[in-house]
Amino acid sequence: MVVPFGSVRCPGCGVSLDDGLRSCPRCRYLFELPHHVAHLGFGGTVLEVLVGVLLMLVSTLLVIPVTWAFATVCRWFCRNLRFSDGTVASFQGRGGEIAFWVILTVLTGGTELFPFGVRVRVRLFSFPVHDRAAESAFEAIAFLVACFGTIKIIRWFVRKVHLSSARLFTFDGGYWGLVAWCILNSVMVLTIIGWAWTVAATYRWLARKTPAKGSALQFHGKGHQARWIVANVTNDEQLGDAAAG
Repeated sequence: MVVPFGSVRCPGCGVSLDDGLRSCPRCRYLFELPHHVAHLGFGGTVLEVLVGVLLMLVSTLLVIPVTWAFATVCRWFCRNLRFSDGTVASFQGRGGEIAFWVILTVLTGGTELFPFGVRVRVRLFSFPVHDRAAESAFEAIAFLVACFGTIKIIRWFVRKVHLSSARLFTFDGGYWGLVAWCILNSVMVLTIIGWAWTVAATYRWLARKTPAKGSALQFHGKGHQARWIVANVTNDEQLGDAAAG
């Protein structure tokens, strides 16, 4: 049921409300505007991103702390989300809730969507040099397990994001869909330039598979935009090296 702004009584609990509220403070009933569009941006700085990546890399090497480091990064990420309609996001997840799946994904090498992993499996299982088939089979199994852990992590993350508008999103993407996108991203990296469009398509799939009641996420980024960003970062690094030389 869609209730336009201007209503003074909540259809959910019947309490009288002031005009202009987007949700009922008593029962959390949402008052939805038809065709309401909110644009989403990110307010984090480059330095903060580098600190977050460094935190994840260090905690990954230690394995056990990685799940709490990941929850910390998730809270920082949600605090820096900027909605054009003033909605505020917060992350309510705790590392212990997802510890098993994060650690399992790390130990099996990670995936393109959760790129933090260690080669612990190589140290735990040593294959003879001539038994490449057994090693390849184990690598494939580890990859499939990592994908399963990744989809558990994504669903947990989406479920733990709380919006001030009381809108609740869920992730309903399938396991084999995630496997297919991870494989495609791995293959397209070899083409040097094709990876950017595959990454953009993956984000569109993730957004499409994250619905909420009466709402939908859409990702409008293009592959050439990602290539432009990477090219500029690379050029800046090269200029810095030239200046240092």
